[in-house]
Amino acid sequence: VVERAIAAAKAIVCNFMVVLRSVEAVMS
Repeated sequence: VVERAIAAAKAIVCNFMVVLRSVEAVMS
């Protein structure tokens, strides 16, 4: 369960970073 939670957290962080970079690219 812990490993799944960690994997899910990493996936969420990666997706968030991708979205954040996309937003920065659009704003700039």
